[in-house]
Amino acid sequence: MKIHWLPHKPILRFVTLTLLWLPFTFFIWYRYGAILNWPVAWILEGILPSQFPGIIKGVEYLGEVIRLIIPYDTPGILAAGKRAELVVDINPLAYGYGLPLLIALIIASPGKEAMQWLKGIIGYGVIVLVQVFGCYFESLLSLQFKLPPEFSGQLVLLPWQRDLLVLGYQMGSLILPGVVPVVLWFMFYPNFPASLLRLSSNGESANTTSLSVRP
Repeated sequence: MKIHWLPHKPILRFVTLTLLWLPFTFFIWYRYGAILNWPVAWILEGILPSQFPGIIKGVEYLGEVIRLIIPYDTPGILAAGKRAELVVDINPLAYGYGLPLLIALIIASPGKEAMQWLKGIIGYGVIVLVQVFGCYFESLLSLQFKLPPEFSGQLVLLPWQRDLLVLGYQMGSLILPGVVPVVLWFMFYPNFPASLLRLSSNGESANTTSLSVRP
């Protein structure tokens, strides 16, 4: 079915379709974030306690945040046999906003339905790794700089390691979440962007969903 009110130029049509799909994909992503982010928590649960056994007791997933459980010895304050705990909450959604963008780009691009689903699943897996990267470095940053000295002192880092930690956090929070979905889209559709530009420059009014270009 043709949508006549969309722009005729292919590149404008593609951009319009992407923008129209974005609110829907963002709503689904946010609404079902507790399910979509579960693999992130599962991976971190297998990494952080084993890498920092004396600092991180465990990792819990509360549906919206990933919580790090940190033992806190308080001699003379609690009853014998009891221990206090500090918690650090991390929001995996902060590193996964590229997923709805990628899905909107895929929907607005041409391709067979089965391949579109496959690209969406692959993209989701890559975005999960981006989230793990961002959450991991946020965890280390919290252990190093945001906890009381008696805790941060347990994570001994050299100056260059602290610089690397800050760099990793900046990449995970500022660069990768926005760049990775665009890079994935170019990889999924290597010929489509050039075709959009060529058709638009020639003044053709082809529908982006019926182009003869195949990724």
